Amino acid sequence: MFDAAVETLADLPASDTVFLVELLAVNYAKARERHHEFIVCSPICLVLGRRRAREAVPILCQILVDPNADSIREDVAAILGDTGDVIGVPFLVRVLSHCEVWVRAKAALSLGRLGDPQVVPSVIPLLEDEAATVREAAVEARAALGGREACAALIRTLQVDDEPTVRAAAAEALAECEGDEATEALERAVAQEADEDVVCAARESLHQR
Repeated sequence: MFDAAVETLADLPASDTVFLVELLAVNYAKARERHHEFIVCSPICLVLGRRRAREAVPILCQILVDPNADSIREDVAAILGDTGDVIGVPFLVRVLSHCEVWVRAKAALSLGRLGDPQVVPSVIPLLEDEAATVREAAVEARAALGGREACAALIRTLQVDDEPTVRAAAAEALAECEGDEATEALERAVAQEADEDVVCAARESLHQR
């Protein structure tokens, strides 16, 4: 049923984007009255995200921080990154401390895609998050946001994180970092790292440099 709803809405012409935003507003108002119905907003949100509909950003921001929108919060966190609109940045920052792992992870990834360097201080703590999924997302976001401190943060993650998937993500991200420090960190990983996936990621990054 969900896929069918998405396909039906996706088939609407681009000129109907405003209609979709209005439809989302109506369904969101109903969902606020009946908390269990937030999921009905999900296909509309998805289609608006695919269309990069900036007209929908204000209401998506409301949904993201609505305390009763747990059933669709992680999807909305991802969709706000798809829109490319920095209006969503402060709302995404607000949910970086959310109790749900995937909400934190997807909010971090969206912040990376939106590219506002002012959120770097909010993303950095996620490199120490208890969930490896969030730390990996934070690595990707931190690399995307750039800045002089990005390489140092990625090198530290490569060296000290206890999860191989996170270390591998850091190794991949270091391919874009300039300077001898990144090269030396990758070379150490190739020589000393115990996990083969991390070694492969480090070798590939060295090859790209």
